[in-house]
Amino acid sequence: MTKNNPVTIERRLKCDGIDVHGIRYQSSVLQRLRAEFGTTSVRVIPESDDVRYVRVWHSSRSIWIKVPLAEFERLATQGEIDELAFGLYSREHE
Repeated sequence: MTKNNPVTIERRLKCDGIDVHGIRYQSSVLQRLRAEFGTTSVRVIPESDDVRYVRVWHSSRSIWIKVPLAEFERLATQGEIDELAFGLYSREHE
């Protein structure tokens, strides 16, 4: 995946956000999308160099929105972000 040609995946938008590689992402904007469209599939671009965020296509605005980890604040304070990034990298390169 390159910045000019990112890989897009489909994920189910649910009440608790979306799941990408076993990691949950959530935001108020994402929940407004769910309120507008219901539980539906959305296009997602995982950030290859930053597991803290994914980009989700907001179809009614025709823009990509940046959605953080559901528990970003807790994970950042406990120093678990690097460990998550390493785990994701390891799974992709097995």
